[in-house]
This record gives sequence, structure tokens and C-alpha cells, in this order.
Amino acid sequence: MTTANKLSAPKLRPRPRSTAWLERQRKFYDLMHSDDGGFEFIEFLNGDIVVRAVPDHARIPEGATVILDMPTSIKHQEIQSELLFALTKFVKEHSLGKVYGTPTDLRLGTNVVQPDILFLSKEHLSRAKATEILGYADLVIEILSKHSIKRDRQTKFRLYQDAKIPSYWIVSPDAGQIELYRLTKDGYDMTAAYSSDETLRYEFASGKTFELILRTLFQ
Repeated sequence: MTTANKLSAPKLRPRPRSTAWLERQRKFYDLMHSDDGGFEFIEFLNGDIVVRAVPDHARIPEGATVILDMPTSIKHQEIQSELLFALTKFVKEHSLGKVYGTPTDLRLGTNVVQPDILFLSKEHLSRAKATEILGYADLVIEILSKHSIKRDRQTKFRLYQDAKIPSYWIVSPDAGQIELYRLTKDGYDMTAAYSSDETLRYEFASGKTFELILRTLFQ
């Protein structure tokens, strides 16, 4: 296990966007996200709309823009499934709260994200509404894919940090590594980086320690 301290959030200069453009994007996002929208995997990140697929019947209004994300790899799906199962089992055994996988909307201000996995402690379960989780999670996990690296390491890193989410994990299938970040008064610090031949250890706020042999994820 390697450790590092004082790793600040990547500096990301937001692109200048007009209020009118942002409003158009918001209205189109709301339409896409409705029951009749038909779009898969929708996120709203600083005005950018990210989708997995565009239905044949979809009509994109003039002036609106959509970013088409590529499908994740089978390895990504396997890692997500194994990690989701292990965390859910541990959280249930110790009555710590609930674990959610995609597609679960996490609304952070004007942004809406769908982390690969998120944990909500029992103290914060009231934030889970009928269709989304409002404003907070105790832990979010993103699994990198070829087309999501910048989004997960920069855009979402800042969003989660600004939302004061206490813990953020970044999983790298290619590197066989999981980076653990903890929120400090100065932002996220990397507290550990576990490789595929190690056992991940993570202490929940309750004091319970989750352990996972990582070769089960990266084999």
C-alpha cells in the first residue's frame, strides 16, 4: 500500500457558458430524464449532458449539446459487480446504511451524477427520495474507463469535493489499483492506494473496518 498526503483537487478552469445556454441545457436534460425521454445513463455536469445512447426517435433542440459516452468494458462491469456485492454484504451485516449502484441519481446542486457505487449511512437515509439522492453521500466510487478518466479525475473530483462528500474512491482497472481520498479542510487528500496484490482496508465512520482482497476484483 502506498500513501500520499496533501494531494489537492486538479485545477479545472470552467469553460465560459452563457446563462441562456445553461438554461437550454437544463430544460433539455429535464426532458431527456423524464419517463418518456428514453435516454440511458444521463448525467448533468456543469451544463454538459452525458448519455450512453441516443434513441432513434430523439430530437435534440437547436442550441442544445449532448456528449455521447462510450459503453464500459466487461472488466469494468465485473469490478463494479464484485465491489457492489462485497460492500452491500458488509453494510447489511453491520446495519450501516445502504449501498447503491448505477443508475442512481445523486443531485449535487445544479448537477446530477450517477456514481458507479455510492454509500449512504443510516444517519443520512432521509436524503434518499423516490427518484434521487439529494445533495450528499458518505462515500462515492468511480471506476475509470477509457472515456471517463478526465470526468472522474477532474470534473467529478471537484463536484464531490465541493459537495463535502467525506470519501471518494477511484478504481483503475488498467492499473489494478484503488485510490482512497478523504475530505480535509483543504479538500481531498489521498490516504492510500492499494494494488491488486493487497488487501484494501477502509474504516467507516461507525468504526467498522471493511476489508477486501483485491485480487478478487482484478483477477
